Amino acid sequence: MTRHSGTVARELIDKDYLDPRPGARELASAARQEGVKIAIVSALPKGEVEHLMAHLFGEGAKRLIACITAAQTEAGEENLLAVYQQALEKLDVDPASCMAIEATPHGAKTARTAGVPAVILLGHHEPSEDALFAIDELTDLIGRDDQRETAIVTPGDGFEILAALRRAHSGYFDVFGGLHRSYAMKVSDILKDKGSAVKAVKASDSILALARKMKTDAVGAMVVIGASGKLEGIITERDIANGLASHGDGLTRMLVGDLMTRAVITCSPEDPIANVAKIMTQRRFRHMPVQQDGELIGVVSIGDVLKHRLDELQLETNVLRDFVIARG
Repeated sequence: MTRHSGTVARELIDKDYLDPRPGARELASAARQEGVKIAIVSALPKGEVEHLMAHLFGEGAKRLIACITAAQTEAGEENLLAVYQQALEKLDVDPASCMAIEATPHGAKTARTAGVPAVILLGHHEPSEDALFAIDELTDLIGRDDQRETAIVTPGDGFEILAALRRAHSGYFDVFGGLHRSYAMKVSDILKDKGSAVKAVKASDSILALARKMKTDAVGAMVVIGASGKLEGIITERDIANGLASHGDGLTRMLVGDLMTRAVITCSPEDPIANVAKIMTQRRFRHMPVQQDGELIGVVSIGDVLKHRLDELQLETNVLRDFVIARG
């Protein structure tokens, strides 16, 4: 199959039937100006690949392409992984800092095995868990209007394509520049930073004991755990203040179960932080227990949520700034 593909490719080149995909030349040029290295990885024999690159990119091919790694013999797709590894050795870079543009799910899987995130360029393939996404053309990354009079791809388009690929590689943005739900910061990101330790009391504890424990632990809320270890409620400084207003001196003799909120709104580790912030703001509370499969695994506060939300927005700002700079 590899031998046949090489023969067909050479015939197409010699007859001048083969052109690069729209945006490929412009992307390569933009990458060179931005200092991004381009490597060609192919299971075709090296001679065929070099002939192809010279045709597609002209005399500038050697300047645009940092290295070409290809089979010295009829390698076949089964040896593509070895060719990827050769490219990474020549580039001397971390595979995770690279991005592969592949034509098939098999190629994307091979790239992933080599540790390189990949996209599939031919959109007729089914989505693959081995690829970040699939598109028909590189120009789809910048949302080009197919109705505009000219189909010419400009150098500026190359910079926009490069910026879109960078956004996708960053993991927090989809290919069209928006914050993607599946990549947005999640509650699990908060728990990774603060840990999953939970300050808890029992419904049978006195309010006086609760207040003393809150002071010792320097917290503004505690979850209430039952004998089975399940979440029964939550009690906060506001509950204590409301209890004092309603019961006066008798508050210290009351139990946590008398004042706690039993209908607790919880979140899961996979919930986006933006959604949690919205719920807290609308419902006017500052602490939310985190549950997974019915088990309590942590508590997040409005302070935790806002800190990470600001980090998320700062990341978005930085990536969009890089995008604007790339556009010139």
